[in-house]
Amino acid sequence: VLAWNAGQALPMDAVFREEDESSLSGTVSGTVVSVEKREEKYRLRLKSCSASLKGREEEFGKIGGILVFAESSETEAEWETVQEGNTVRVSGDLYGPEKTGNPGQFDMSAYYRSIGIRYTMNGESVEIVSGSRSLPRLYLRKVKEWMAEGIMRSAGERYGGMLRAMVLGEK
Repeated sequence: VLAWNAGQALPMDAVFREEDESSLSGTVSGTVVSVEKREEKYRLRLKSCSASLKGREEEFGKIGGILVFAESSETEAEWETVQEGNTVRVSGDLYGPEKTGNPGQFDMSAYYRSIGIRYTMNGESVEIVSGSRSLPRLYLRKVKEWMAEGIMRSAGERYGGMLRAMVLGEK
């Protein structure tokens, strides 16, 4: 039996056990904080997530934030309709935090924890459970996309990426 303080996320190791593979298949539900699409790939950041994993009887509530990566494919229409503020159910493979391999190596797990992300997921399908949206976040994303397009158009391929990263804080 897992016990935790009300309102707090489960500890990092509450979902993954020693005997588990590096990923677990299942379904997660959460509220969309941000949506990004780059070069036929989608990235959703979810908060207030819960999970139902194959091979596990228990359901996991309040597992923290999840970063979902998805390739656009025949289900692209599903991913196109997702907006900030929607509550979604995503099926795919859930991954635990990566351990650093070398001393002094960038600690991706610590970085993700610092921004509220506990797990990552390769999303295969998405379903919108609640259609409510966050209009301020939606408009901010639209402005950012408009600015990114303008920067790339005016600066070109050679300098556009670097300028976009400096101005918009992108990688």
